[in-house]
Amino acid sequence: DLIDGYKGLEQLKADIRTREIPVVMLTAVHEMDSVVRCFEMGVEDYLTKPFNIPFVKSRISSCLRSTTVKEETEDRERQPEDEEDRLLIVDDNAMNRDLLARRLGREGYHITTAVGGKQALGLVEKDHFDLILLDILMPDMDGYEVLEKLKHNDATRDIPVIMLTAVHEVESVKHCIDLGAEDYLIKPFNAVLLKSRIAATLLSKSSV
Repeated sequence: DLIDGYKGLEQLKADIRTREIPVVMLTAVHEMDSVVRCFEMGVEDYLTKPFNIPFVKSRISSCLRSTTVKEETEDRERQPEDEEDRLLIVDDNAMNRDLLARRLGREGYHITTAVGGKQALGLVEKDHFDLILLDILMPDMDGYEVLEKLKHNDATRDIPVIMLTAVHEVESVKHCIDLGAEDYLIKPFNAVLLKSRIAATLLSKSSV
């Protein structure tokens, strides 16, 4: 008999032989309730259709890296409040910056914000950051240029970057992944998904 993805996921996670296999949901269901439900059931990632191949490949690679790290650390998850992970939010929109800063601050992260690309590069030169959330459309220097400068600098190339932007074209996703971005999320972002992607990216970074 045919079963839906929820039931299939439930059966996989209930079976000791299959519960450690990472699962990525690939679905046309966009509702927040579905995202939350799947993460509570143990899914590693949640991608909505229509999808683009470069992004799916990037998410699968990230998922596999995170799984390897979990195995090497005996499934010990990172706790932001203990690790004091430092996040830099780069966005020229004050409302977006404040919303992200408050939300992620409540998760226990140490937050710094920048109003544009030039300020962000200046902050990175003077301080240490564990992850950067980077917008693309900014007036002084766009996110592509910022990302390229970060990844071509020996001192900053290992800082993971998650693009968080309203630009949804497949060419933009591919360009950012090719430049070295770890992830690409489209605004308006899903809070549960963003939290999961940040945690997975930081977990992958900890193995380097």
